[in-house]
Amino acid sequence: MLNIREHSADLITEICQKIGGVGPTKGYALSAYLDSDWTAFLNADADKIMGCRKANDKSVFTVEQINELITIKEEYLDLEDVRMAWIYQIGKNFLITQMDALRSTSLNNLDINPFLMKVLNLKTPEEILEFNLYQTVTRSIVTSWGMAVEGLLFRCGADRFVVGSIDARAGGRPDLEKNIDGKKFYIQVKSGPNTMNVQMVNSLNDVIEDYKRRDPDAAFLLGMTYGTKDRISPQIRGYLSNFEDSVLIGRGLWDFISEEQNFHRQLFSVLDESSRKITSKTFSEHLKDQLVILVTEWELKFRDKTIDQAYENYI
Repeated sequence: MLNIREHSADLITEICQKIGGVGPTKGYALSAYLDSDWTAFLNADADKIMGCRKANDKSVFTVEQINELITIKEEYLDLEDVRMAWIYQIGKNFLITQMDALRSTSLNNLDINPFLMKVLNLKTPEEILEFNLYQTVTRSIVTSWGMAVEGLLFRCGADRFVVGSIDARAGGRPDLEKNIDGKKFYIQVKSGPNTMNVQMVNSLNDVIEDYKRRDPDAAFLLGMTYGTKDRISPQIRGYLSNFEDSVLIGRGLWDFISEEQNFHRQLFSVLDESSRKITSKTFSEHLKDQLVILVTEWELKFRDKTIDQAYENYI
């Protein structure tokens, strides 16, 4: 069962830290003052927030900080369910981070492999930079999304795995726990249906057997955040112990964690909303914009050089 007060307190604190001069201590002070009630936070006006006091009876927040907080929290007013508010927050933070990473891409931090460019027959700066920009950004996005999606699962109804609750081996620990009607489920999360090779599956089998011995009443699940069962790789299907009862994929995982049917549809809606808050363009359009910048940078840096001469800078 989702701990609403805990998740509300965390989100109130995070939102407060968007204000200049406000750190986690002040954020948690406001959360405690509002009894970790997300609805109370959404409804709090300036006078209510001013009532959050220090031990010396001074307000925790200045008038300027209160006004800024009132403005900031307006974007959350339609998100009365704290789970939806957290989905919105995680989605927005993720996109901001990726946009910042994209804009910071330059020839100075783009790793171009001349040998690969040759074998792929990429001959113009546009072709070379397009391939390398997309490759670099995609790698960053995939890595970052793995952490973000684990956060989504946590905020939608799972619990963090508590090291020490069971003697977990490093590298073989579950990512999340879920308790339903007194039964504990340990869950290892993978992004999609084709992210494990045979060695990884066999290693997971060892972990599952280890947990069965240590906590025989619990179940161990492999959760994949998107995809369908027919798309699961032969490596997982063929080598994972008790495959049919050990896998949750796509909507099945989200429904299990949230304890709601078709919960993924709510995710779609709120993530759409979070991206619209950041940009009216698609990410692909931003990629094309950055590509234009990189091509201009190439032309300035290598204006008198051939492609092969430019490659000398990367060897």
